[in-house]
Amino acid sequence: MADLVGHLGIARASIYATFGGKRDLYLKALERYLQTRNPNPVDLLSQPGPALPAIRALIEAYAGRLLPRFGTRSILAAGLLIAAGALLLLSVPGVPYAGLAVLPLGTSLVFSACVVSVMRHAGEHQASLAGTLVNTAMAAGPPLGVATATWLASARSHQPVTGYPFALRTAAILLLAFVLLMMITRRASRPPATGGTR
Repeated sequence: MADLVGHLGIARASIYATFGGKRDLYLKALERYLQTRNPNPVDLLSQPGPALPAIRALIEAYAGRLLPRFGTRSILAAGLLIAAGALLLLSVPGVPYAGLAVLPLGTSLVFSACVVSVMRHAGEHQASLAGTLVNTAMAAGPPLGVATATWLASARSHQPVTGYPFALRTAAILLLAFVLLMMITRRASRPPATGGTR
């Protein structure tokens, strides 16, 4: 308690008057820590403004805990699979809103895994370059993807009803191909199993 009083520069009596005792102070500090570490989904989603950025922030908060547990490749593959599923849902004319609800989950997992991977493999002298590349990809990637999908849709048909579903399905197939490529390269990069002698 002496360290806390010295660090905060307030009287011990003020701390006891506010929190009651050491145990109550500890519980309040722990509660505050857990609130900042584990954001309450209701509070996060209750903020004014559009819902999709709040959903994305919530997913990114939880993705930070998933990455150490499952690994970057697994989270990236899961995000790509979810994003591909969302694009397929978007390509179905009757249920586009389901795809819009699922897409932020996939893209958030992909983004989190990519950022962690890039920053982990960048040396100390390359950190600013890695950060610049991540920001450039964030800024240029979505418009480039939309422009490519629009070009693909208009090349397929001048009718949006048939053109855009084709473009969305093509994008989903590309994401699935990337997951397959990740699986192949992962198997190829594993060292061969060595059999022990009996």
